[in-house]
Amino acid sequence: MTERASIFDNPDGTDGSIDVSGFKKKTHDEKPHVSQDVIKAIAEGGSFPSREPVAAATTSVLRTRRRKRRSGRDIQLNVKVKQETYDGFWAIANSQNWVLAETLERALDALKVKLAQHA
Repeated sequence: MTERASIFDNPDGTDGSIDVSGFKKKTHDEKPHVSQDVIKAIAEGGSFPSREPVAAATTSVLRTRRRKRRSGRDIQLNVKVKQETYDGFWAIANSQNWVLAETLERALDALKVKLAQHA
């Protein structure tokens, strides 16, 4: 059985040492300075996403008031909705000064009535 070749063995028979005399250490003076504006322009041109925080559009106008009431509601409901649905839901809650759970309960009651009329 043959042994594996060592990565330190040199096939041309030399001792395997590497000549690094042509390399030199970079100094801070040799680094090119590029302004942040140029970097930003290149990144935007290359469609690189920014890591800067973006203000959420959904919390702008609609979530203006905090309404808390003790109601015995302790089950959380999370749903994904379209932006128009979210905006409309918050608009109704804000206009009536209802908490979100109350808005949902009233919407379900109205839907039950409408469905009963069509049955």
